[in-house]
Amino acid sequence: MKRLVAFVILCALLTLGCTQTEKTQPTTTPTTTKAEQEIIKIGVIGPMQLRFGQAMVKGTQLAVDEINAQGGIKGKKLVVVVADGKLNPDVTATELRRLAYDEKVDVIVGGFSSGIVIANMDTIAEIKKVWLVECASPTVTNKIKEDYDSYKYVFRVGTTNSSTFPPAVVMSLNFLNEKGVKVKKVAIVRDEAKWVADITGLLKKELSANGYEVVLEEAIPKDKEEFSDVLTKVQQNNADIIVAMIAHGKAQAFLMQWKDSGLKI
Repeated sequence: MKRLVAFVILCALLTLGCTQTEKTQPTTTPTTTKAEQEIIKIGVIGPMQLRFGQAMVKGTQLAVDEINAQGGIKGKKLVVVVADGKLNPDVTATELRRLAYDEKVDVIVGGFSSGIVIANMDTIAEIKKVWLVECASPTVTNKIKEDYDSYKYVFRVGTTNSSTFPPAVVMSLNFLNEKGVKVKKVAIVRDEAKWVADITGLLKKELSANGYEVVLEEAIPKDKEEFSDVLTKVQQNNADIIVAMIAHGKAQAFLMQWKDSGLKI
């Protein structure tokens, strides 16, 4: 895993050199000290109050430590600079600019939320820093395709997106039916977020095309902690199975309350 993260960081630094063409170079060069020239700064941005943001920092630091132990990159030491976007698009914009203009980072990793990334693609177009993002919405890659010159600094590094998830869900449901577990009616419990809104639309079409019925779609805010009302709706709609897509919200609380509810689905 450390080697994978290290490889991603190295690719990003190489890409940085490719994207900084003569056309996009700033007219003035920021003043850097000799000490700053001897290091490579890796900015990490994400929701640091969540385990996802904390994992980004830990993973990046592990890779950086390994690279530095081997002599760095062309003798330059790597340094991690952390920014807390607080899962808020405006805060993320401010922190991205701080990383670029104040910290003078060479590359940025993180993002986590599709909505946050989409809202800040213009910020990245402004600061012209390579941003390696992990998000699911195809809107990100579609925007790059539509306006490459503006958004060429954004790279989606994950393999999962809204187009690949629905077929995987249907395959799982088909497998259950083949094994004798009756599954027909589906309840979708999801984040109230951009990433899963894209997925849900495609998932509904995929389920319907394969003979499944969506009897409930419940979008939950990230601060929701009590799920008895949601579980009651699942039961009232006679769902055979719950497809839960929760990354921003309290997934652990939902699972524990589902377990304690005694629902046999």
